[in-house]
Amino acid sequence: MTTAQEVYDVTVRALPPTERLRLAALILQELTRSPAPSDVMGDEWSDEDTRNLTAHALGHAAATYPEDEGGPGESWAELGMERLESEWDNPQDAIYDDWRRLYGVERG
Repeated sequence: MTTAQEVYDVTVRALPPTERLRLAALILQELTRSPAPSDVMGDEWSDEDTRNLTAHALGHAAATYPEDEGGPGESWAELGMERLESEWDNPQDAIYDDWRRLYGVERG
């Protein structure tokens, strides 16, 4: 397979400057007629995209701010628990706190 660098080195570099400019103009004109990558791919994020971003961001954060450095603030686990509790314990979901009564499940 021929790479762009190989084509440039073998063919394009040998052209006079005016022809190289003409080639560059032709390439740019063609690219402006093609749909932009965002038009082809779309702007929507799939669940997999979101999981990949989250995994990368958490990995980066863990590598950048390791717990054993004794940095400022709480550990990652404590920060995560704080966020979980704020999500879990809210007025909209309070009805589910008594789920046994709600769904008619007896203890036992």
